[in-house]
This record gives sequence, structure tokens and C-alpha cells, in this order.
Amino acid sequence: YLFQGEFSRALAEYNRAMEIEPGEAVDYNNRGLAYSCLGNYEKALEDLKSIGRYTQEKWGTNQRNKYLS
Repeated sequence: YLFQGEFSRALAEYNRAMEIEPGEAVDYNNRGLAYSCLGNYEKALEDLKSIGRYTQEKWGTNQRNKYLS
């Protein structure tokens, strides 16, 4: 729904996906994009900041930095 311009519907789907599988960075990224498209920049920023936190928890700092080198 996100790429069809149905941002409110996309939010509902990402919220549901996050209830089923919390901590998936792609869901935070896409939900943040939907919030941004709706003009809710605070919520968008919260989601985008969450990506780093969940990625670090899932993969660990050293593992993540290995791929950034």
C-alpha cells in the first residue's frame, strides 16, 4: 500500500506486521516513510531511529561494523 500512495492503510499493515514480528528494521523503515508521507515527521523520525537500535540488538555492534568497513 505504501507505494500505491495509500499511506494510512500502509501504516495499519506495518503496525500489524510489527505485532507479529517485532524488531524488523524494514518495517520501521517503511512505516517511517509512510508517516513522513502523511506529514507526521516526529513519528517518522522515531521509527528511523529505531532501526539502528534494533539492528544493533539483533546483530551486535561488532557484526554491524564489520560490514561498514
